[in-house]
Amino acid sequence: MLYDVSQLPGPARVCIYGTGGRAAELKQRIEASRPDLEIICFGDSFKKGGEFQGLPVVNAEGLDRDGFDYIVITSYFYDQIWATLEGLGLAERCFVFFDLAAGTRESAPAKGSALGPAESLEAFEAMRGQAPGQLNFTLTNACNSRCVFCAYKTYREKRQTMDLTTFARIAEAMAGSKVEVADFSPLIGETLLDPGFKDKVSCAREAGIKTLRLTTNAILLGRDPDLPALLVEAMETISVSIPGLAPEAYREVFGVDVYQDVLNGLLLAAEIKAARGRGAKINLCHRSYRPAEAIFHDPGFERLLPYLKQGVIFFDPGDGSVEFDNWSGAVSDQDLLGSMSLKAVRSRPDDPPCEFIVNGSVTVLPDGAFRLCPCRFRDLIHDDLVIAQPGDPAPMDAIFGPVHRQLVTDWVAGRRPRACVNCSLYRPCRREPDSPGK
Repeated sequence: MLYDVSQLPGPARVCIYGTGGRAAELKQRIEASRPDLEIICFGDSFKKGGEFQGLPVVNAEGLDRDGFDYIVITSYFYDQIWATLEGLGLAERCFVFFDLAAGTRESAPAKGSALGPAESLEAFEAMRGQAPGQLNFTLTNACNSRCVFCAYKTYREKRQTMDLTTFARIAEAMAGSKVEVADFSPLIGETLLDPGFKDKVSCAREAGIKTLRLTTNAILLGRDPDLPALLVEAMETISVSIPGLAPEAYREVFGVDVYQDVLNGLLLAAEIKAARGRGAKINLCHRSYRPAEAIFHDPGFERLLPYLKQGVIFFDPGDGSVEFDNWSGAVSDQDLLGSMSLKAVRSRPDDPPCEFIVNGSVTVLPDGAFRLCPCRFRDLIHDDLVIAQPGDPAPMDAIFGPVHRQLVTDWVAGRRPRACVNCSLYRPCRREPDSPGK
């Protein structure tokens, strides 16, 4: 696995596998700094001809084995490509290239123009009676780490854990409304601290929830031998926040000495997935003040390297934090380390409502209350964004219901929810770029 064009062996004839932006970027870098490398062609699993960047595009099965010295895979789906090339006897001649600059470039501008306040209300009205694509669950608001970039260290609300009866009632309501995705990515807290988590996974399956996702710090993954197997089997994705994979990284950034627990859990999950040949996509999410190339040299990363190379575990430097969110003003620059910085607050009092509010993005709180926005809060998770109270017999009806509508109407009138005033994750509702007349 490589992260700089200087690491590519040469002189050599090279096939770049991929026909997207990453492949084009790699070609540009090779041409700028590696005159000893000759790019012969681009590989693509779905195309059998044509050109890309002025060079021929060749399907995997059509690659001329004698026409190149090695292949450089640039696609994010490198696990699938690796399996294809391995089946053709070419895996030993492959490198996987990580684009480290992907984590430092500014995000591409959002597509489509922002809706005006009145148009946002019209967009909301058009969605009434629909069900959202997923619900997020905060099964517990307790956490076992003290990350410097998180508001948990100052969070004072009573700690709670959702009971199985509450979860079962909501899962059945979801299924009745044809909501097929449950995302265990909490508003705050660590999902795996819920002692009834395994039962809730079974309950979701029985209710007919088709897709389950999880965001975790993975601290508990190595402490329960049955948990990795369950997650690999049941989840579509497992997103693991990491400050790197070294003891000092956990002590400095996460505030806890749990490196070995996390590494053990990741190794066990990787072994299980590799043995089965299938399972959840395990993605390591970069949350650190150190650059990605430093993390490549961490001892835990080196232990995971065989699984990373095969795509059993993913680490994409672009899926990380360059700028950190301010938790609606609860986190300041003084809380951060080294090169960490906060995103700027870009919303203004007269801006249209955030798409998280208009589109009915909901997180279910530990007591069963429904709250708009699955991302951030100011001081309390039980605040003015709650649209359904605990025990509501028809909580799904609250999404796009009267309380929800009033929140959108208030925003249009200039009265934003408290958590939204200084939020650095604000995203205005936008019209589709192919709908200029709307």
